[in-house]
Formats: sequence, C-alpha cells, structure tokens
Amino acid sequence: MSIFGVAMLFFTTLVALESFSQNPLGISLFLLLGMLLFTIGLYFLACIPIIEIDAKNKNVITMTSCILFKTKKLIPFVRIKEIGIKEKYFAGDRSEETGTSYYVEIRGSSTIEVPGTKSYSLSNSAYVAKELAGYIGTNFNPKARKVYT
Repeated sequence: MSIFGVAMLFFTTLVALESFSQNPLGISLFLLLGMLLFTIGLYFLACIPIIEIDAKNKNVITMTSCILFKTKKLIPFVRIKEIGIKEKYFAGDRSEETGTSYYVEIRGSSTIEVPGTKSYSLSNSAYVAKELAGYIGTNFNPKARKVYT
C-alpha cells in the first residue's frame, strides 16, 4: 500500500509539473495529495496479525491490529476442521527467503496462517501444530499442504 502511495507521489508530481507549471497552487495540491496517499499507505503497512484463543468461550479470535483501526473475527472451535502445516517453497531470487519454510495453519471454512510460526524445520512446525490442536481439541493433520511461489 505504501508503494502505491510512493508511485502516486511521483505520478502526481509529474502531472503537476507538466499540467500546472504555470500555477504553484496546483503543484502544491498535487504534491500534498501524493504525500497524503504515501502516509495512508504507511499506516496500512503497519498492520500486525494477532490470533488469540478464548478457551472460556471456545473461540479463536483473529485480529489485524493497525495504527488507525483493528479488525476482529471470531471462529468457534466447532468450525475448525483441523490444524495442519503449510509447506511453502519460494524459488525466487537470491535472498535469504529462498527455499522451503513451514507454517502452522488453522483450517476450517477458511484457512488461517498462524502468525509467528514460520520455521525451516518440519518437526518444529509439527510440534507447534500438535500442541495447538491438543489445546483447541481438534484434529492434527501431519501431511503438509504444499504451496509453490
């Protein structure tokens, strides 16, 4: 989102310089619009996914906590079919992220990737998924779902 804001800043600057080169007010308004979009993009970029388990009410609460707002979704334990592992293979560039990584997933009507469970070891992810499945009281599927990017 912030990349969109940066692109808009450059685009509006170019438009302002070409179209409104006679009017400094027009240039200023377009630059302010670009900076506003850039700032909004940074606010959306600073979102943190959070998952809470409410054992008392038997719900999994998924939240996205951003600077300006917070979204919240309740998923009852009964709707959760299984806890599993996602095996993600990234064949991209020469960065450190290249290779296979594993994530714990909560699978139900929708699939939720549990934040903070990225691992490069299948056994570590399987241990976390088993513990989570035992805590929630649902099935653990040891077969990893493969995703290639």
